[in-house]
Amino acid sequence: MAENAAYRITNRLLRSALLGIAEVIGDAGLKAVLKEAGLAHIGLPPDNDEPAITFEEYAALDAAIARRYGPRAKGVLRRVGAAVFQQNLRDQALILRLLAQSIKALPTRQRVKLLLQQMAKGIQEGTVPQQDAWVEEDDDGTLAFCLRPCGLCINRRSEEPLGHFLVGSIQAAVQWAVGRKVEVVETMCMARGDDHGRVEVRLSE
Repeated sequence: MAENAAYRITNRLLRSALLGIAEVIGDAGLKAVLKEAGLAHIGLPPDNDEPAITFEEYAALDAAIARRYGPRAKGVLRRVGAAVFQQNLRDQALILRLLAQSIKALPTRQRVKLLLQQMAKGIQEGTVPQQDAWVEEDDDGTLAFCLRPCGLCINRRSEEPLGHFLVGSIQAAVQWAVGRKVEVVETMCMARGDDHGRVEVRLSE
C-alpha cells in the first residue's frame, strides 16, 4: 500500500472535504484536526482538478478526526461525507438536475445503479484519477460501490472498516436519488486487509 501513498487527490475533492469538515465541526475544529494531521499549512484550495495533497496526507486528516472524536467519529465522519455531497449538489446544480431528470422515471434499483456509476466515473475522470472505481451488482440485487486503492486507508490498520466519510457521501447521494433513507454498509476495507473497499447499498423494494 505504501507505493500508493504518493498518489494525490485533486484540489476539488480537498476543497469539498475541508468545507464539509468545517460545516460539521466548525472552523476551529477544522483548524485543530489539520494541525494534528500535520497539515496546518493547508488553506482552502481553488475549485479545479490540479493535484493537491497525497493519499497519505488525506488519510492522516481522516485519522485525526477519528482520534479527536473517538466513539463519535463514525457519526461525525458520515455527517462530513453527507455535507460534501450537499456541497457538490450546490456547486454542480445544473449537472445533477439533468441527472435527476434522466433517472426519475427509472425503477429504484436502476436509478441507484446509474448514480453509483456516475460517482465512479467522476472519481476516475476527475477527483482521484489514480483510483479504480466501479460498481458491482450481486445475484441478490445488492449494489456496491468499490474502489482501489483507498485514500482513506493509506498507512492505517483497523479491525473495523474506516470509510465512514465515503459511506456518508453515498448514503446522502442515494437518499437524494430515491427520496428516502437507504441502508448503506461498508463490507470491505483495505485498512482491514481486504483487496479493495466496498460499500453496499441495500435496497428493499
